[in-house]
Amino acid sequence: MQPSSPGPVRPGTGTLLTLFNDWTASWAEVFVNKGLLQDVLAGFTVAAVAVPLNIALAVVCGLPPVTGLIAGGIGGFVAGVFGGARFQVTGPAAALNIMVLNFTVAYGPGGVAAACLVIGLIQIILMITSAGRLIRFVPEALLAGFTTGVGLKILDNQIPEFLGFDYRFFEIAQMILKPDWLHEVSWIAVVCGPQG
Repeated sequence: MQPSSPGPVRPGTGTLLTLFNDWTASWAEVFVNKGLLQDVLAGFTVAAVAVPLNIALAVVCGLPPVTGLIAGGIGGFVAGVFGGARFQVTGPAAALNIMVLNFTVAYGPGGVAAACLVIGLIQIILMITSAGRLIRFVPEALLAGFTTGVGLKILDNQIPEFLGFDYRFFEIAQMILKPDWLHEVSWIAVVCGPQG
């Protein structure tokens, strides 16, 4: 009777040496494959999307555009080198920009950087304790509600910018039957909004 082979090593269950050996073996597979041209094209495609997105999200969060480039570069490198899967997709989370904006207003860019370090440490602790398995206990309706709420908050911030006046989205919804607010719309902003 042959002994059974051990299952895959999950974070927090194996030794650091085992995790390091698995990591180096997975990277060795990347360099052995003959798809270098496809990998380079995929990298340019991701960069074409990620660079403007990182800049835009930094501006929306009230930070200088260069912080989006720095965060995207560091995040992409760390996720690429230490990520859990070869085909893992990483990038900025647009859903969190409202919270980051509020944090930026209250504590400034230095506070945002400190918060990022604390959040990174918390994520490392969660990874070591394999806390990700607890997500199966979170109802799907809760996740859908969070996403919907963030979408409505983004609409509340962006619709007035798009229309070129100071009313919030929910104020427009309340005034929809009284079209006097249409006189305050900047039609130049409406025409130029979809272009930019």
